[in-house]
Amino acid sequence: MFKTILASILFLAIPQAEEKQGAAEFLAAVESLYLGADTLQWKGTFKIERVTPEGSNEVGSAEVEAAFKKANRVRVQLKAKEGGSEIRSDGIALLFNPGRRPHRGATPKSLDANVRIILIRAGVEMASLSRAIRQDLDLETVTKRLSLSEIRWGKVDKIEGKDIKTVEYVLSAVVDDSKSEYKVKLWVDPKTHHVLRRVMENPAQGLRITETYSSISINAKLEDTHFAVPIEDKK
Repeated sequence: MFKTILASILFLAIPQAEEKQGAAEFLAAVESLYLGADTLQWKGTFKIERVTPEGSNEVGSAEVEAAFKKANRVRVQLKAKEGGSEIRSDGIALLFNPGRRPHRGATPKSLDANVRIILIRAGVEMASLSRAIRQDLDLETVTKRLSLSEIRWGKVDKIEGKDIKTVEYVLSAVVDDSKSEYKVKLWVDPKTHHVLRRVMENPAQGLRITETYSSISINAKLEDTHFAVPIEDKK
């Protein structure tokens, strides 16, 4: 089901010249792998910078951990020096804590797929802050809110001595009734289709977001206890 939705949206909504279809097809394969995996887990770092003509200045950073398991089990955490954010679901109960006013409730039926596609296309900050996480939206609706255009190959790069493909695209994101446009570049291992790095730039806001993934596992064993939702402290 995930592959059908992604293929129809990606290829019908984004007409490409022949030389660009390879990049779009490659990106669709990456999305299908991440959406279709029974379990998915990665760790990494997140950095946000303010960019001006004079240079850039880091304004925030965090460690990132994300884990998913079919049956709507989700755990995404940003751990910063001061504060952080978290999404956690055991398949029944949801804890959505964007750093203020934590929300608890029932897990939306498409939570797993929705958080995965937001992370794949738009990164961890958008996933951790969006109120759409707690809404009962279907995957197709969320995917359309993260439309891609101008998908093309970037230059082949090297990471730890390996040739790594890069894919560039423009992301038009509608999040919580606010629309933003980002220039995105992904570094992807061509053999495993693992995303190793992401850089998102928003020239209008003067922002650059960099995510680097150091540990990725797909279809590894993940215990249900990893997704346990902590009991609310009512003190």
